[in-house]
Amino acid sequence: MPRIMIVDDEEDLRDVINVVLRKVGYETLTAENGDDLFTKIDGFHPDLITLDIMMPGLPIPDILTRLRDAYGNPPVILVTVVRYTKEDQQSNFAHGNVVDYITKPFDVTTLIRTISMHAPQGQEQPMAHSITAAA
Repeated sequence: MPRIMIVDDEEDLRDVINVVLRKVGYETLTAENGDDLFTKIDGFHPDLITLDIMMPGLPIPDILTRLRDAYGNPPVILVTVVRYTKEDQQSNFAHGNVVDYITKPFDVTTLIRTISMHAPQGQEQPMAHSITAAA
């Protein structure tokens, strides 16, 4: 079962993502910011991380660089209110293994589909149609 770490300072959104991903079969762990992520990551070893880009504390480039340099560069999906152009993606995603982004607000089908596309291969993937409620 793929392990997904959910990093977001908004508790309600973090909880919704957590419930949705668990319901479709992912193992999850939540963190409220970059410091919390690095406190918990060693015990969890995520296969993929969802990372809010507007959080207090550690800057996102620092988080991505540290993930790359010290934690095997796990794939990261950014959760953002900003829609990126291709040029923005190249500059903003250059610090680590950013594989995609999800724009807030999003629906659960988009969340599940995006995570399923980037979850580790060779494992059973959750079904996107299992949940239809909006986040």
